[in-house]
Parts: sequence; C-alpha cells; structure tokens
Amino acid sequence: RRSKKASSNADKNTSEPDNTKGSSSEESSSKSKEKNGNNDDGKTSLEEQLDRALASVSTSHEQTRKIHSAWRAQLQRISIIVLFVIISQAKNPASACVGDIKAWNEKMEANNTKEDVIGFVQAMYLCLADSMMELMGLACSLFVFWTISQSTADDFSSVPFKLATSLLPLIVISYIQNRTMGCLRDLEDPVPQTEDSETDNDQARPFPVVLVFYVIANLSLFAMKVQRSQGEENIQKIQKLKQDLLDSKKKK
Repeated sequence: RRSKKASSNADKNTSEPDNTKGSSSEESSSKSKEKNGNNDDGKTSLEEQLDRALASVSTSHEQTRKIHSAWRAQLQRISIIVLFVIISQAKNPASACVGDIKAWNEKMEANNTKEDVIGFVQAMYLCLADSMMELMGLACSLFVFWTISQSTADDFSSVPFKLATSLLPLIVISYIQNRTMGCLRDLEDPVPQTEDSETDNDQARPFPVVLVFYVIANLSLFAMKVQRSQGEENIQKIQKLKQDLLDSKKKK
C-alpha cells in the first residue's frame, strides 16, 4: 500500500508541471491573438476614418464645384450688363463726332469753301477712329464673356483669355492719348490741344469699365482655380494614405 501511495503521489507531481506548461502556452497564444486582433481593429478603424474623411472631402469638393458654377453664372450676367454699358458709352463719342462734322460742314458752306466739306466716307472713318477705344472695350468684354462661358473657365491659356488680355494695353493707351470726345479738334485748331489747353466745351471720355470687369472676372476665376486645386489635392492625399494602408496589410 505504501508503495502504491508513493507512486500515485509521484504521478501527481509529474502531471502538475505538464498542466502548468499547457496553461501557459494557451495564455501566450491567446495574448498573441488579442494583440493581432487589436492591430487588425486599429487598421480597420483607421481605414474607416480614411473612408469617412474621403467622403467628407469629396462632398465638400462637390459643393465647392456647385458654388463655382453659380459664381460663373453670376459673372456671365454681369458681363451682359457690362456689354450694354460699353455700347452706351460707344454712342457718346460717335454722337459727339457726328455733331462736330455737321458743325464743320455748316461752317465750310457758310464760308463758301465746299472743298473742305467732310464727305460720308471720311465722316465714317472719323467716327470709327474716335470710337476705337470703345470698340476695343466691346471686343474685350465679349472675349471675357467667352472665357467665363467655357467649361474650363479657369484655364488661363485659352484663346479667348489671350485675346482679351492682348486688347488691354491698346485700350489703356487709347484712353491716355484721347481722354476727351470730339474728332475734329485738330481741324478747328491747328495747334494740338493738351490737358492744360482744354476748354470747357471738351467732354471727358468715360473711363473704360471693361478694365474693371476684366480684373474682377479673372481674380474670381483664379480664386476658383485655387480652391478646386486644393480640393483635388486633398482627395489625392487621402486616397494615397488609404492605398498605403492596404499595401501594408497585404505585406503582413
């Protein structure tokens, strides 16, 4: 009996370490699984956060695009108003020139110098030459309207934008050289008039409003381009982060 008890106690002692070893291995495996699970959960939550950020940025970008579309539509309406203003301004120098020509012809007929009477062709040339700044402003405003109406309105390398820009220095030079209306000043007075010698009868030429509209329209288009580029850049950054996360999960 004593020998049997001793042998049974020995068996218990040998079995206890085996049980402890098994339990420790199970605990280590469960801890590793928990770590892997936590890592997977972290990556999954990060991926979800990136998805939410991408959806938010995409929604904001779409809203910005709609605002820009409404903004361009408003600029188109303003450009139509500017067109009517420029047409109204173009009538003033033409009317002043026609009045000067009529007065000149009446004076020449009264002095029996009919050879100096201005004919129809010459009168048309004088009216067009005196209204050249207004005509260039009208063309420039049409080109600006064409630029705004394009789907890629913020493309500053387009043909209408280049045409509108090329007319700006000509309009400015024409306004500086001819700030008063009237096409027969040189004929009435052989000495060219200067700013100091202008009389009270000289009518000041209106400032070309197309210059102001050109600046406003292109600053607006530039702001739209910057905002659109920032939105697209943010979307690309989030997509790149998401792709990097997926690549790192595949490698592991």
